[in-house]
Amino acid sequence: RKLTNFYEALLSGEYLERGQLDSAAYYSNMSVENVGVVTNYNLRSIIHFRRSQYFEVIGKTDSALHQYKLYMAAFDSVLNKRPYDQARLQAAREAEATEMRLE
Repeated sequence: RKLTNFYEALLSGEYLERGQLDSAAYYSNMSVENVGVVTNYNLRSIIHFRRSQYFEVIGKTDSALHQYKLYMAAFDSVLNKRPYDQARLQAAREAEATEMRLE
């Protein structure tokens, strides 16, 4: 289901670009169903961004803004996680290098 949400968001964007708003609406709605199970914040940010684009096109600016804020929150989570992952990898490398020197 996690990737299904992502693919539905991509389909929504594709139909939106073609001007097929009924199909864009269908896939946009499907993309946010159970979006909470999407633990990958890269995917979650794209889902919310596409949903924001859909609402902007149909003139629902309040909903577009809300989805854009959700997109930014997910995107910020991605950016905040990267330094943590880099620090964790650096610590592992340093520990490995120290271990190699001791041998």
